Amino acid sequence: MDNAGRKLMEQAVLLSAEKFYRAFNANPLPCSISTLKEGRYVDVNESFMDYYGYTRDEVIGKTRLELNIYADPTQHEEIKQLFARHNVIRNFEYKCRTRSGQIRTALLSLDRFDVGEEQCVLGSIIDITKRKQMEEDLRLSEERFFKAFHYNPTPMAIVRFSDDKHIDINKDFEDILGFSRQEVIGRTVYDINLYVDFENFKTFKKQLLEQGYVRNQNVLFRTKFGEIRNILKSGVIVELNGEQCRLLVLNDITDFIKMQEEIARLNRMNLIGEMAAGISHEVRNPLTSIRGFLQLLAKKELYASDRSYFELMIEELDRANSIITEFLSLARNKVVHKKMQNLNKIIEVMRPLIEADAIKTDKNLVMELGEIPDILLDEKEMRQLILNLVHNGLEAMTTPKGRLTVQTFCEGKEVVLAVRDEGTGIDP
Repeated sequence: MDNAGRKLMEQAVLLSAEKFYRAFNANPLPCSISTLKEGRYVDVNESFMDYYGYTRDEVIGKTRLELNIYADPTQHEEIKQLFARHNVIRNFEYKCRTRSGQIRTALLSLDRFDVGEEQCVLGSIIDITKRKQMEEDLRLSEERFFKAFHYNPTPMAIVRFSDDKHIDINKDFEDILGFSRQEVIGRTVYDINLYVDFENFKTFKKQLLEQGYVRNQNVLFRTKFGEIRNILKSGVIVELNGEQCRLLVLNDITDFIKMQEEIARLNRMNLIGEMAAGISHEVRNPLTSIRGFLQLLAKKELYASDRSYFELMIEELDRANSIITEFLSLARNKVVHKKMQNLNKIIEVMRPLIEADAIKTDKNLVMELGEIPDILLDEKEMRQLILNLVHNGLEAMTTPKGRLTVQTFCEGKEVVLAVRDEGTGIDP
């Protein structure tokens, strides 16, 4: 080659080198040139310095290990071995550390080339920290959605809008409706005959498209076993894997409605019971008085010829009393009206009735009413209680002239009512 040719060749080499360094320094990606033998930096571009936070003087002549660039030192050996085998690396993901200590994720590419007689390595990186963070956020979001969906105690389903097929359901959906996952996934509500009235399905879908959500639509669902369940159905439009879908939430209110109906029935029964109790008490007390006086009159010689009529009237009163007793059984939870009263006064008012019962059964009645304070009580309930105790005591004595004692007294701060008879008692 003559001098002119050699000169042109040198100019071309210089021009090529100039172009390379212009491209190297203007590259928006962090780039570096390092020696192959020791890995010491020979040159870095502006993007490299901006990315890692070092000045050129702090980098030139140093290695990556000396600058503590590897966040995971084990990756240094892995990169070294890969490059030794292939003389090139493309998009190797690694963790790097900036001067400030920030850990970033990048894709590293390395190429071997010579600078004069020196073997060198051209390196460049693409930062993917944001992308990796987005991927991690997406993964966590999908994980949270998965857990919220599958571990939710409320029945849930995801249905594709394009063909109305179920693409996912949770465990509670299976439990409430009786269908297994395999029986629902890939099938529509028509396929599994879910709705009792499919017009509700059309209305729900129309409202969802118009509003973007539907809340608490009351529908009737048919379970796998034919049972009808009352459901409040809510839904919202979501996008999953690029497809428009319906996220459905079901609230089974079947048992709640049954409970409401039962409460309403019990309330009606309670009202009937209270009415029966009120009426029965008002009627029963006068009947008891009438019966007592009829017993007294029947004993008089003046009415001896009419004794059969007295007995008939007493029998009819007893029959009426037994009917009233049946009515009172409806009022176990009847309202009690308590006020401050004296128990002795109630007993004194009832004395003629009690004496009439005692005379009829040929028994003696003894009243021992002590000094007692007023107490809080329901007069009607107390009158019935006293009549029941006296009646039971008289029946317990089978021999004539037995003595029935009615006592009131104080025991500490308590007022005591005692009804004592001379019967034989109940065998143990």
